[in-house]
Amino acid sequence: MISVIRTSTGRDLTDIASVQEILGAPSTDEPLLLKLIGRASRWAETYVGYPLAVQGYQETVAAFGGPNLLLSRTPIRAITRVFDSSATSGATEYATTDIRIENADAGVVSFADNRLIGWTAPQVWDVADYIPPKAEYRRWLVEYEAGYVLLGTTSTVGGTTSTGRTLPEDIEQAVIEKVQFLYGGQG
Repeated sequence: MISVIRTSTGRDLTDIASVQEILGAPSTDEPLLLKLIGRASRWAETYVGYPLAVQGYQETVAAFGGPNLLLSRTPIRAITRVFDSSATSGATEYATTDIRIENADAGVVSFADNRLIGWTAPQVWDVADYIPPKAEYRRWLVEYEAGYVLLGTTSTVGGTTSTGRTLPEDIEQAVIEKVQFLYGGQG
C-alpha cells in the first residue's frame, strides 16, 4: 500500500517561457498556455503511471528474504523513516543511518547491516519444506521522498532542499510537444 503524505506544490513539467519560445505565441495567450501546460503535464504523468514531481510517500513493502527493499516511486531522494512493522505502534524505528539508497532510479534501498532484514514468509511442510508463492507479507513501513525537481525550483518536502533541476529533458520536451499539439493541432 502506498499513500502520499506530502504533496508537491508545483506539478507542471515545463514553464511558460519554454513553451512560448517554441510556439512563438503572443503573451495574450499565456492563460491558455498555462492551462495546456497543466493538461500536458498530467498527460505525461498518466503515461508514466505515477506523479513525477517530488512528493512524500508512506509505503508498506516486503523484503522477500533479501537485503533490499523495493520502493515503487522513483527516483528516491531521501528516506525519512523506516519501521519494521506496517503499524508504527509497537514497531522498531530504524535510524536513517541504518538505511542506504542503493539505486535511486530503480527504487532500491538496503540496510547497512543485512541482519536487520528477516524473511517474513511462512514455511510449509509437504514432502519437503517450501515457501508458498505470494506468502510474503508487507512488514516494512517506509516514509520517503521521491520524484523529480522541476525546472530548478527549490523543494523542501521531507527536509531536503535542492535548487538543481533533475527532471529529464526528454520528459519536458514531450510535454512541450503535447502543448504544441493542443495549442495549434500540429506537433
